[in-house]
Amino acid sequence: MSTVSLEIATRNGCLYEGTIKKVTCPTTSGYITVLPNHVSLVSVLAPGTISVVDENDTTETYEVEQGIIEIRPKHIAIMLHKHN
Repeated sequence: MSTVSLEIATRNGCLYEGTIKKVTCPTTSGYITVLPNHVSLVSVLAPGTISVVDENDTTETYEVEQGIIEIRPKHIAIMLHKHN
């Protein structure tokens, strides 16, 4: 299976950076799963859980209140807004 780079960041720094097989995110239109070579897209994230499957099939999860995701065929960037 092919892979794509992913970065998950907040204004306080990077939460995740690595090569993944897929990421599933809650958007305002429902959950989406993004695979390598996905069509370019920008979407608003909704409250829920981000699930990341890395190149070793390890799954990590991150809670999200709000944020945005920018998808490009070879790179995914997620910016989370954390309430502190």
